[in-house]
Amino acid sequence: MEKRFLHIQMQKEINPLNLYHETKQTMLTKYLSKRYFVHYQIVNF
Repeated sequence: MEKRFLHIQMQKEINPLNLYHETKQTMLTKYLSKRYFVHYQIVNF
């Protein structure tokens, strides 16, 4: 856990924007797939 956190911290120092964007994209994808998959299924029934 600590090693992983350290690795993430290192990545942030190297390229904070890229890591932030990557994390945001992952979260957004997970969020959208959860929220809109059901909605999409209903709309395109």
